[in-house]
Amino acid sequence: MIVKWILIGIGSILALGVIFFIIILTPWYHNFAFGKPAEKMLGYVNDHPKKSALTVIKNGEIIYEKNGDQPMPLASTYKIIVASAYAEKVANQTLNPEELIPLKELDKYYAPNTDGGAHPAWIKEITKEEKKSDGMVPLEEVVKGMIKYSSNANTEYLMERIGLEFIESEEKRLGLSYSEKPYYFTSAMFIGNWLKVEKKQSTAEIEKKLKAMDDNEYSQLAATIHNELKEGIYKAGFGRISSSIDKIWSDRLIKGTTRDYAMLMSHIQTGNGLSKEKADILHAVLETEKGTGKKGGSTEFVLTEASYFKNKDGDDVSSALFLNNLTEKEQKTLFYIPTFVRIFQLGPFDGFSVALEANLLKLD
Repeated sequence: MIVKWILIGIGSILALGVIFFIIILTPWYHNFAFGKPAEKMLGYVNDHPKKSALTVIKNGEIIYEKNGDQPMPLASTYKIIVASAYAEKVANQTLNPEELIPLKELDKYYAPNTDGGAHPAWIKEITKEEKKSDGMVPLEEVVKGMIKYSSNANTEYLMERIGLEFIESEEKRLGLSYSEKPYYFTSAMFIGNWLKVEKKQSTAEIEKKLKAMDDNEYSQLAATIHNELKEGIYKAGFGRISSSIDKIWSDRLIKGTTRDYAMLMSHIQTGNGLSKEKADILHAVLETEKGTGKKGGSTEFVLTEASYFKNKDGDDVSSALFLNNLTEKEQKTLFYIPTFVRIFQLGPFDGFSVALEANLLKLD
């Protein structure tokens, strides 16, 4: 009997502790963990205009913008365009989302330790959820792996399968005011190592050669490596050569503007300018939860994100934030600030409406 009452007492104490945490400590935890992230991020954008660009759109209208027409490296955020080209082909019935793709075809483009474990994490998920069978996976899942996990191997396969010319035409269909000719930017990551291994060039020679290349030569070399990966002639390797060579690759990534990508996400969210079928396909691959879609990207020097979601009043909101030329300290600090989707959902804990000066998003 005594033991019973002791156990009841312990249970009551634990229950009170949980209630205390929820009521008292949760707001404190948000402030401690996130430290008013909106103010931090907006402060950085305002204080570093040469390194940052931001566009926020509500119900189709730009309500906040800094450097919205400045082209900046997109990193993996460009994969939105690849996904849109895929959706266009599926909507036109020239691609079948249920087509089974051999995983070994994707593995040709995979190099360990180049994507933060994205590709293995995707393989683990589709295995756990029984979405692969006999070493095959539906094409739609390949696209989802490119977006949700940012698998570079999946991206290379899809760019090959869809075609670079079609992807370029998709940029025009989407009405981007600024666009660049697409190329195999993941294969370009291996150029330095390829020159070192295949051409026996020194670090100094590689850096000099990369700096001297025009865009056409650079994209052609990326295509050469892509084709060698596809044919099994060259297996991707990525031993880091130097930070300066990494920077050249990062600087030469496909560029875009926050205005274009925030507007693109707004159109995807509402279906404006898209067929219903195409919009539905994009929602299926971009959304991690209903009504919320996003894609981000990063390198050692770059952080990007484009997203759409609804605010507390049910308004359609989209945003794009691009940062470039970050120092190691800036990268580490800004990387752990919650994404814009998370910032907007924090509500009263972050005071984003105050940071935007006019309660434009009406979060409180």
